[in-house]
Amino acid sequence: MVAPHRILLFDLGGVLIRLRIAESLETISPLDLDWESIKAILLENRRIRQFECGACSRAEFAESFIQDLQLDMSAEEFLTEMATWPVGFFDGALTLLADLRQHYSVNCFSNTNEVHWQQHWADQFDHPFASHLIGLAKPDPAAFRHVLADMNAAAETVWFFDDSRPNVEAANALGLNAFHTDGFEALLAKLVELSFIESAEPYLTT
Repeated sequence: MVAPHRILLFDLGGVLIRLRIAESLETISPLDLDWESIKAILLENRRIRQFECGACSRAEFAESFIQDLQLDMSAEEFLTEMATWPVGFFDGALTLLADLRQHYSVNCFSNTNEVHWQQHWADQFDHPFASHLIGLAKPDPAAFRHVLADMNAAAETVWFFDDSRPNVEAANALGLNAFHTDGFEALLAKLVELSFIESAEPYLTT
């Protein structure tokens, strides 16, 4: 069954792209951090949000993060480690995107930064949005309004998938059809439920 909805908007990290943030911080930080604690830090630190909006330098961001996580390393050492956090697209994700683009407008909106953003990610989407390039980050309503305006799309025509509940809640409040999908398998399950794909099987590896 082909769904009638035409505009898909995906978060990247933790949804389509595998991250190794938890593994990295477990190695370099003395703090006992679970993934929810890490995501809270990423959402709450003022310098992180500024860096994701292109509004502070690498050094300013790194020094703030080092302080928050009690890291025993220089800013340059941390930025080198941070560059390893995005591992790449989940197995099956590129095939999924290629298949979806045959039927739908497929777009992404990522809270990211100049250390992580890679041009080949953008090439997989009709409209790629990176927070540090547009100067706005989720869950700011202005960020979603910017994305909608740039796509020339009404909120109710967009189906949005993100692994951050605050981002999903903000999108829903603006009228987008937003869903919390933590991980690639969760995304596939939701796409099947919404009839965007018939089965998750072609995109899963054993």
